[in-house]
Parts: sequence; structure tokens; C-alpha cells
Amino acid sequence: MQGLLHAIMFLLIFLFALPFSLCIRLRAGLQSNSLNVMDYGAVGDGQTDDSPAFLKAWGDLCGASEGTATLNIPKEKTFLLKPLTFSGPCNSSNINFQIEGKLVAPNMGSWSGDKSMWISFDHVEGLVVNGGGSIDGQGSAWWNACGNEDCERPTALHFNQCHGLHLSDLSHLDSPKNHISLKSCNNVHIVNLHVTAPKESPNTDGIDISESADIHIDDSGGSGYARNITFEKIIVEDCENPIIIDQQYDASVESNKESAVEISEVTYKDVHGSSADEKAIHLQCCESVGCTSITLDQINITSSDAGKQTYSVCNNVQGTATATNPNVPCLKEGTSTAEPPIGFPF
Repeated sequence: MQGLLHAIMFLLIFLFALPFSLCIRLRAGLQSNSLNVMDYGAVGDGQTDDSPAFLKAWGDLCGASEGTATLNIPKEKTFLLKPLTFSGPCNSSNINFQIEGKLVAPNMGSWSGDKSMWISFDHVEGLVVNGGGSIDGQGSAWWNACGNEDCERPTALHFNQCHGLHLSDLSHLDSPKNHISLKSCNNVHIVNLHVTAPKESPNTDGIDISESADIHIDDSGGSGYARNITFEKIIVEDCENPIIIDQQYDASVESNKESAVEISEVTYKDVHGSSADEKAIHLQCCESVGCTSITLDQINITSSDAGKQTYSVCNNVQGTATATNPNVPCLKEGTSTAEPPIGFPF
């Protein structure tokens, strides 16, 4: 009899403990909020439209309320996505969009909907987009169709009002237009991105930023050239750095770095107005690469402060200056530095 009572007691304890244990597991699972786009019907063969699956998964991701919500896009899969927008605001302030696989845009012939952007995140705070995968805009057809004409082409990846954004560890390929754009985003950290497009591709900027603040871009750089650029018929008013070329823009780049971007055939013509800084013309180039064929023509920039004079500074620059105020004598030698006017206070 006593053994039977012990058995009944054990059974009762087990029955009461089991739901509690399941509750603990379920609660832990909810707090992790780790989702996989494959569980929402994505195929990942690069041919099937996976946009509906991504939007369905985003609905659950954005609706998650506890912990960090993560959507995994698995590696070794290629996901064809038509133009789509991942909209917030979301319940969680920690949203992780983890791209380990490859996202590809539809070809130009099958494009439907908005042509101004491909993948867009809107009003999502605390968004993290990373994972080591790639985003391929399939831009060649757009470039061939549009050439250098001003026809509508989509930005590959667009962020609007995504405060606290962290974008890292991704490869961006062949966007039809600019690869990444930030609009009205604050406190953004961008690191370790690889952006690749052919040199003849039109307007395939890496990152375009507008109406945003506190933007940090790290671990970016490279070699190449910028040439055949003209700035003409410009009026500046109380402007900081009205005319500036800085081949050493990245403070970490050494002054003799051979991989600096080669700058040549740059023309400033018919530029007038006032400068907030007495240093109105600043041409700073590397010793090993330098800047060549720089032309200043019909320049007249005075100080916003009537009691001060503007001056120029340049290093390692070759070019000409005609009818230019302030005077730019350093262009004649190409390697000297122009001094400010006598008595000018530093």
C-alpha cells in the first residue's frame, strides 16, 4: 500500500512539473526569436520568387516583442527577390537581418513595381544587417539600356529612418544605380563592406547619405582613379572648404601611400562667393601619387569676415590657376605650400 502511495505521489509531481518544464522551454524559445526564411516557404534556387516568403517572415520578425529577433537567410542558397520594403516600426528594438546566402534582383525585363529602389528598410530602429553574404543587383542590363542617360534605375539597398543601424560584413555587386542609400538615419555604423561594379558602370555609387547624422564608416578604402571632373558656374556663400581636394581624406592613410586614389584632370571654373574659413582653396595630395592637371579658372572667393583675407594651401599638386583669388602659387611648382598673407593669424 505504501509503495502504491509513493507511485501516485511521483506521478502527480511529474504531471505538475511537465507543463512547467515545457513552459520554461517555450519561454526560452520565444526570447531567442530566431527565424529561418526557409521555414516560410522560401526556395533559394535563384529562380523562384522568394519575396512572399521574406515578407511573411518579416511580419513575424518585426512582431517579435522579446529579446533580439533574428531572421537567418542561409548560406549556399540564392534568393530571387522582387522589389520589396521591410516596414517598421517593430516591437523589438534589436532586429537582426542575417544574410549568409545570396540575394539577387530580377532581370530588367521581369521587373515590376517601383523602379527607384530594390530592397528597402523603412522606420526600423536598432536594425542589424550582416552575415557575410552578398547582394547582387544584376545591373548590367540597366546600364546597357540607360547608358549615361537620366533614366530611372533602382538603388539596391535603401534605408529610411533606420536609427541605430549597423551594416557590416556583406558584399554588394553590380547595382543598377547606387548600391546603398541612407536617408534620415542617425547613429549608423557601417563596417567591412565590399562594393564591386565595373568602372564603366554609370552612377554606381557605394554609399549615398542624405538628411542623416552621426554616420560612421570604417574599414573601407581602396585604389583607383578620379579624373575628367569639372565644377563650373558655382556660387558659394559662407561655405566651409569651398574648393578642396584631399587625397589623404582618411587620416589613417600615410602621406606616401601608393594605393591612394589617383586624381587628375579636375577643373574648377567660374566659382564665386564667400568662405567661412580663410583657407578657401585646399589641395592636399600624396607625395607618391600626387594630383595632376588641376585647373583653376575665374575663381573669386573672399572671406565672410570683411576684416580677413582668404588664402590657399596645396601639396604635391600640378596644374594652372588663371584669374584666381586667392592666388595659388603652389600650383606652379606642384610640391610647395602656399603661405597665408603676411600677418594672417593662425
